[in-house]
Amino acid sequence: MSSASESFKTVRELIKQQRYDEARALLRALDHPVARSWLESLDGLGSGEAGQRRWLRWWMVAVVIVVVLAGVVVYLIYNAQLERMTLDARNALGVIGRPAAVQEECDRRGYTEEECEEWILQQGMQGAGEPLNQSSDNSQPIIPVTPKP
Repeated sequence: MSSASESFKTVRELIKQQRYDEARALLRALDHPVARSWLESLDGLGSGEAGQRRWLRWWMVAVVIVVVLAGVVVYLIYNAQLERMTLDARNALGVIGRPAAVQEECDRRGYTEEECEEWILQQGMQGAGEPLNQSSDNSQPIIPVTPKP
């Protein structure tokens, strides 16, 4: 038993000197419940495998957080730029349903949004430039907008 107690004293000194890997090696050589307990406690210290795994885990968490934050920033910037687009630019990109030709005609006539919508309905057209009650299979051409005299 004296060799075990001497080994524990040596391990204790190695731990005080922060020589954790050497302490682990001695503890692994001992077949004693206290040695296994100390070994489990040492796994959280120093440069052992568990310490390296913990370090890697924190790096992975940090990378995931940075990627998620970058995605949120890109999303917010995109939405802010989309909101700053003018109505004509949105029409050109197809973001809203009214064709650019219809909007240009409304602008030429000096209509407000409400007047333009009313004019579209008077022409028998939907906001997307299709005739009312037209089938959605796009088999019929879109009726061109021509001003009435």
